Amino acid sequence: MGDFGKLLYFRPKPLIKEVHSCELSQIVYRGEEITDKTVYEDVLQVLSRYKSRASLETVHSYPTENLVVEINGNDNRKPFHNSSG
Repeated sequence: MGDFGKLLYFRPKPLIKEVHSCELSQIVYRGEEITDKTVYEDVLQVLSRYKSRASLETVHSYPTENLVVEINGNDNRKPFHNSSG
């Protein structure tokens, strides 16, 4: 991969490409599972506004005692897991 290809790889990309093709399977907030499906739609709308990018460094998960939110789902049939503290 040339230098231009490397730059494209690290360019920010949407967390969720298309909200209508994305489905959340689980949301855990402070250790409690959220089961209200209307919240899922709101979370999808929020996630669709954010971008992520690759990193040269390995990013390790938060220790479980520091997790605030965990989100599992699929975007166009590709599974994803997002966690934050």
